[in-house]
Order: sequence, then structure tokens, then C-alpha cells
Amino acid sequence: GWEEYLHYYGNCTFDDNTTDAAAKFILDVYMETLDPKYLVPVLKAFDFILEAQYPNGAWPQRFPHTKDFPYNGKADYTEYYTFNDDVMANNIYLLLYAWEKLGREEYKTAALKGMEFYIASQLPSPQAGWAQQYKHDMKPGWGRSYEPDAVAVVQTTDNIRELMNFYRITGDRRFLSGIPAALEWLDKSRVVFESQYEKCTHAY
Repeated sequence: GWEEYLHYYGNCTFDDNTTDAAAKFILDVYMETLDPKYLVPVLKAFDFILEAQYPNGAWPQRFPHTKDFPYNGKADYTEYYTFNDDVMANNIYLLLYAWEKLGREEYKTAALKGMEFYIASQLPSPQAGWAQQYKHDMKPGWGRSYEPDAVAVVQTTDNIRELMNFYRITGDRRFLSGIPAALEWLDKSRVVFESQYEKCTHAY
């Protein structure tokens, strides 16, 4: 099964567009109606997102932390710094959207801090990519049984795209500086499969 979905944590999740989608919906309702009764839950939702953000700009998969679901001999990974399932990206773009709509500078500040985590978490060469989640010592952390503590190709390609987006948003070229090393790792990590047709061709 989906492993963590079989366990009731009793807290909130940023996984798979859950909290951010609900927060954006209630913000859109408020902006459409300007009814003050909707502003209270809007501010509550965004206060929660700010509270969940770590000082280094990252977000966990779940918040508040529970630390009560070790499995397969590994620690509960839901408090790790999490890129997986767009936890980081979704919160960053949501906060920028809320800043544009409400003009609250703390949302912009938190979004920019989240962008900075992309730079800080890039692993060193020769594996200059990103993991899906990081332990608090900034080393890759093991998530579900099929999410090892390793550099991940999909996460690296996603993060390269996000860094280019962050450059377009901010004009800050620091967001581009780590991309060449990440592309070099991706290129060296290619696995080339020879088709059965090619094998037959080579035989003759």
C-alpha cells in the first residue's frame, strides 16, 4: 500500500497539494467576496504555513511533529526537510500568491527563504543533485521503502526547473549557479539500454 496512509498521524500534511490547495481556495473565496468572515480562516491557514517553516526555509511533510511512527527500523521521516510531492514548491508559490493578493510582506519573506533552501540543499559534486527529503543534518533521509536516502533524478530535474523559475521571479542569478553541476551529474548518471533489435543487428 501507500504505507504512511495506513497510519493516522493526527496532524496536518503538505503532501500532494493538500494544505496549500485548501488555503488557496479559501483565499480565493475571500478575494472574490471580500467578506471579512473568510479573512479569519485565511490568516489562520497562512499563519500555520509560516509556523511550520523551518528557520532554514524548508518545510516538513507533516506538522506539528509527532515523532511517533517509526517503521521498518527507520525513524519517522515526516518531519524531514521535504521536496517530495512538491511540498516546498507548492508552499513557495502559494505564499507568493498570497503576498500578491494581500500585500503581507511576511509571506514574500517566507517564500524567498524557501527558495534559498534549494541552493543550500544541493549536494556536492560529483553527485550535485537533490534528494527527495533531508534529515536535519542536511544529509539525504530515507522516506518510504521505495524512497532511499540518495540523490534522486526526478527530484533533481524538478529542482532545476524550479531554480530557473526562481531566477525569472527574482532576477537573482545565484539560483542558476548550481544548475551546470546538476546537469553534469544527470548526464553521467544515464543508463543506456540496448534493445533486442539492436542486439540482433550487432550480431550480424
